[in-house]
Amino acid sequence: MSTLVVAATLAGCAADPVAEQPVSQDSDRYRTQLIDQLDLRLPMFANWEVTDAERRPDAAARYEGLSAAQPAACGLDGAATKAAHTATYGGSDWTGAHGVGPEGQLFDVSILFGNKGTRSDVSSFVEKCASTEFMVEGGTATVEVAVAPEFADDAFEDVYGYTSKTTERRGQEVAARSSILVVGKSNSLTLVLTFSNSGDLQTHYAEAVWEAAAQRLERAR
Repeated sequence: MSTLVVAATLAGCAADPVAEQPVSQDSDRYRTQLIDQLDLRLPMFANWEVTDAERRPDAAARYEGLSAAQPAACGLDGAATKAAHTATYGGSDWTGAHGVGPEGQLFDVSILFGNKGTRSDVSSFVEKCASTEFMVEGGTATVEVAVAPEFADDAFEDVYGYTSKTTERRGQEVAARSSILVVGKSNSLTLVLTFSNSGDLQTHYAEAVWEAAAQRLERAR
């Protein structure tokens, strides 16, 4: 099934550097663990493109086009957002893969070493930012965040995360995009999945990517 996401290049987080957790620039700890189409179910993932990620995911991509957050702590530069992102993507070594589906679906899968984030770091963000209002060009947007559905797996000591739905309103036009972030902790390793698509969340795709990545991580130990 999966050949998990392990990027050829390890890089630091471009938007939110992780305090007190220096990022190795030259380690290839996970270089042989890659995920590609051959690891994903067919025909479910036919016509998807999967590549090594060039850099660690950053919060800026998820908040592109959104400004003037209310409450402010839930915006890109807000304390709650930064804390949750650091808890999710913190660590010394990193590698990952990026996937694009034929209908605009996107996923990023990452493996991190030494991530000290905990469930409480993420649940605090969900509690504080359950509903956030933003300004967008020509209108407004609402981002609603909730605890993610169960993604249990015996390979992890703990699995948790959150879903979000962004609804943008420009005059009479309304567009929505949904996403999920799932974190799995396994000894010193952390597996992180983000998946998004237009409209309501395509949970079955997200679950399939998670399953492939988790199985590859287990085999790679």
